[in-house]
Amino acid sequence: MNKQLLVLAMSAVFSLTLTACGGGSSSNGGGTDTGGGTTGGTDGGTDGGTDGSTDGDGSTDGASGDGGTSVGNPDITPGPSGGGAPTGDTVAGNYVGDFGNGAGVYVVNGDNRLFGLALNDDGSATSLFGDLGSDTTFSGSLRQQTHDASRPATAGVFGAGRSDFEEAGPFSLNIVPGQTIESSAAPVVGLRFAAAGSGEITPATAASVGGATWTAVNQFCPSETGDFCKLVTEVTFSGASITGETYTENNAGEQRFFNPIDGTLVEYGDVLLISFNWGTAGVNLNRYDGIAFFTTDGTDRLVFLGETEAEWEPSLAPDGVGNPTIASLLSRP
Repeated sequence: MNKQLLVLAMSAVFSLTLTACGGGSSSNGGGTDTGGGTTGGTDGGTDGGTDGSTDGDGSTDGASGDGGTSVGNPDITPGPSGGGAPTGDTVAGNYVGDFGNGAGVYVVNGDNRLFGLALNDDGSATSLFGDLGSDTTFSGSLRQQTHDASRPATAGVFGAGRSDFEEAGPFSLNIVPGQTIESSAAPVVGLRFAAAGSGEITPATAASVGGATWTAVNQFCPSETGDFCKLVTEVTFSGASITGETYTENNAGEQRFFNPIDGTLVEYGDVLLISFNWGTAGVNLNRYDGIAFFTTDGTDRLVFLGETEAEWEPSLAPDGVGNPTIASLLSRP
């Protein structure tokens, strides 16, 4: 997923309509999208083309593309915040219920930072982020992302996220530590505390997610002609470590635009707090913090969700925006 959003002139949009989701070439290796999303990025070669068009909906394709394999960066140190099982004595903890977007799982970590995601009936997902503070009331807005379903939805799972946040709220919340988070005014919120071992969430532990490579595929444009329209996410958990990568793939199985994932996890009740570097050093590398949890539908699928608070490097993202989130619905063999 490329963290660059190019300024789109009308002439560029026009030219893109000829090559959207295609295998065309470009002298600088960087593609553009069709109206608000990010693109296939710079592959450091001569055939980057327009690999990541999203037909104008603003969703992203998830790849940068110099093919780098190292995410080493002394300024980015992954480390989850708030390890251990939340006791319910503070705002921090794991919750299930509806935050205005349908049934989901929502986690408040040890820094009172909220991460959550609801699966939608159409195959898309909605994620939510923000700081709830340590008080038992909260008034304000949160950050929201829409993750589009594959095109068609039967071709995979939801995508990694759009190029910018939407505002969710404002909310007026009352929090009973260890019990509920509920709204006192619209929009309606109803969450209940999910104590470890309560059965509300299938326990995601280092042991239960380890020993296999988890994979997700999102077809981010409706290609039937072999274009590079699939974003593949692969993640392996081993003890407290997370490794993996994202890349784009065409219908023939050819791959490009690799971006490594490298981070750590800590158990937090029945979910995992995760922190990882995603991207390629010198191009689009940032730290993401978030959660991993099993869906509540009993399908043994794992949500992998992260948000970055990084300031975008102007030289790499001229408009000051990029890909603030990554989200995948992973399955294992």
